[in-house]
Amino acid sequence: MTKNSRVAYFHVGLPKTASTFLQRRVFPYFQDIKYVKKHDFKRHEKVIDPSNDRHVLLSVEFTPHPGNKSAEQKIGKVRKNFTTVYPIIVLRKHSSWLRSKYKYYIRKHGKFTFKQFIDPQTAIGREIRMNLDFYTKIKHLERTFGHRPLVLFQEELKQAPLDTVGIIAEYVNVAYDEKRIQPSTIKKSYSEHQLKWVRKFNRFYAYHPQKIKIPFLKWLYKKISQFFLHTVAYTAHILPDAEPNSSFIPYHELQQIEEEYHDDWNKCLAYARETRQLLF
Repeated sequence: MTKNSRVAYFHVGLPKTASTFLQRRVFPYFQDIKYVKKHDFKRHEKVIDPSNDRHVLLSVEFTPHPGNKSAEQKIGKVRKNFTTVYPIIVLRKHSSWLRSKYKYYIRKHGKFTFKQFIDPQTAIGREIRMNLDFYTKIKHLERTFGHRPLVLFQEELKQAPLDTVGIIAEYVNVAYDEKRIQPSTIKKSYSEHQLKWVRKFNRFYAYHPQKIKIPFLKWLYKKISQFFLHTVAYTAHILPDAEPNSSFIPYHELQQIEEEYHDDWNKCLAYARETRQLLF
């Protein structure tokens, strides 16, 4: 059996859409399919047994978009190794997704305000804006692999996790033991009170790991920097509001995002409804 004779199911994220839950608590319990963990994605050709693994499930977090070089490399690798590929993509309402992405950005030493974070005049803002065109991602996967993607929503995984897992299992055509699925949060985020202090710390602490060339020293620098950041977040429990006159993410800025991407969100919902009933 050649690699090209196998069927691949390709879960592509997006990041911050319950991907870790699926990768740790769901996909490993699917039966009669070779699940390739995200850390093995780069070498999936070597992980797959050339004689037995006819059906393969690949999972990796990224934002598929035409012109995104890193994303296109991942998509191209799968397209090269498998003739038949069925994509799976999980989306999340634009404002909710941005809120989660921004919190993650601050936890990773970011210092911009939310307004700066989504400003198309900044480098990070341009990248964020490019990734907010969700419907384009769906159609890009469909054109690339020649099959309609299974489009799911993080809101479904949150409100009806077991039913959503059932939809994935039916699409992938596998059995699983529902009792082994544990629908709970993998990792809780910092509170917005904590994140205000972390953001203030980030503006004071210049984080530049790229200036360190020796691998061990770079690793040590990152670990120490993360320790400082976690210490600030932990200490924030006993500190007053770092910015008492402002919100961590202003409500009106999230509302503007909702209005701006309202049509894109509805197109994604309509695409999913063409083949199934939504669970939220």
